[in-house]
Amino acid sequence: MYICKKRIRNIDRYVRNLRIGQEIILSVSANQVESGILQKIGFSARLEPGETVLPDVIGSITDFNSSGKYIVHKDQDMETVYRQSEWKWNEFRGRDNTVEMSKIVEVPYKRYPRYYR
Repeated sequence: MYICKKRIRNIDRYVRNLRIGQEIILSVSANQVESGILQKIGFSARLEPGETVLPDVIGSITDFNSSGKYIVHKDQDMETVYRQSEWKWNEFRGRDNTVEMSKIVEVPYKRYPRYYR
């Protein structure tokens, strides 16, 4: 099957006939895409046959493809979660003598539950 599109939002109709574990191959012709874009994505300049790459994040779609996203459930009660932060302060030790101190603390905050997709 040959697909020539700039963006595919739903792949259901393309993968409908695939079996679980079946290998698929995606190919790009060097003359169809500017080589600068391919290098920005993570391909080498020479485009060797069989080269594979997990695309770098260059936009919202590539971020979703490589990282996924969280679904926020605003219909549920808020939950308390913690994030770590570093606190710094100057401790006075005698006249004209200070020492900078720091510690890692966990700061609680409320947010809606979220699940990774």
